[in-house]
Amino acid sequence: MLRPRSFRYSLVVAATALLFLPLAAQDSKPAEKPSCIATTETVYQPGKDGVQPPQPPSPLKSKNVPTVRGPVSLELLINSEGRPCEVHVVSARDTSNAAALAEYISEHWTFKPATRKGKAVAVRFLMNWNFQ
Repeated sequence: MLRPRSFRYSLVVAATALLFLPLAAQDSKPAEKPSCIATTETVYQPGKDGVQPPQPPSPLKSKNVPTVRGPVSLELLINSEGRPCEVHVVSARDTSNAAALAEYISEHWTFKPATRKGKAVAVRFLMNWNFQ
């Protein structure tokens, strides 16, 4: 039979373990998503160093594309496979819908990759539209 003093000690230890268990679970890092661009890969700018710009997919004709009015300027980072890694609104009259457009492009578009000397490369560039 447990003595009252050691039973109390066991309760304190168990309660302490239960309190710190969630904290220990938070400290463990989730598996990181693979980087969109390899750390050794150079990011170019179209028009410099003989880099041909990436080609976007067909115009915005899908039913799910956010409706945007006025001028929109987006900064895109496209990897050598043509996938958007980052899409940021630089300027827009309709900022909330422009942010939705940036998210849509990030999730749904695949570009024909930019090239340099015939090889697909990653690029960062501005894309401008004026929606009527």
